[in-house]
Amino acid sequence: MIGRWFKLRRARQALAAQDPSERKAGLEMISDLDDPQLADLVTKMAVADPDMDCLMAARERVLKHSTPRVVSALRHHLLMSWEMPARRCAAEILGSIGGQDAMYALARGVEDFTFRQAQELCARALGKIRDPAVIPLLKKIADDSFWYPSRKKRVGGSGIDIGYDERAVAREDARVREAALEALASIGGDEVLAIIRRHIKDADVSVRATAERLLKQVETPQA
Repeated sequence: MIGRWFKLRRARQALAAQDPSERKAGLEMISDLDDPQLADLVTKMAVADPDMDCLMAARERVLKHSTPRVVSALRHHLLMSWEMPARRCAAEILGSIGGQDAMYALARGVEDFTFRQAQELCARALGKIRDPAVIPLLKKIADDSFWYPSRKKRVGGSGIDIGYDERAVAREDARVREAALEALASIGGDEVLAIIRRHIKDADVSVRATAERLLKQVETPQA
């Protein structure tokens, strides 16, 4: 027990060091991420370490030991970080981990209008999970009616004006909707085909083009 405590202490100190080689050595000391402090430190390295070798090594550890604490820390970085690279890494890792908690975190990310790029990343990450359970959510994201009320709010319809006209915001929303369609295509199935076919008549030209392209990829060839 005492030996493990000292080992964890050394690992925490190494992971918090300025020298990348020390941080990487700290990762080698770890056999699991059950310790909350270690989980937080390694997860932070996996999404925001300035040294690429450390970042990739930490990411490998996180994927290998995806405890609930790790998923919770990733959700925090995804939803709270002001750095887009950290949000991108968190979304990608959550998509690779999968599971209900990861799906919930990514769904929250799609509904967060703070970072538009993060919404697109979260939609794509949901497709990486390849779980049919995410189809209803992706279907909702791909539907323009999901975005329209918040779009009106963001352009001043509810007293909030952030400097965008509705058409510009609609173009931003379209990119997220396209990402949702691409995520659906990666899952496949008859239900997905029906959703994509419906968007061939979408009001947005870029969404229509994406739906037409995806339909060719996933549609079952006729005998």
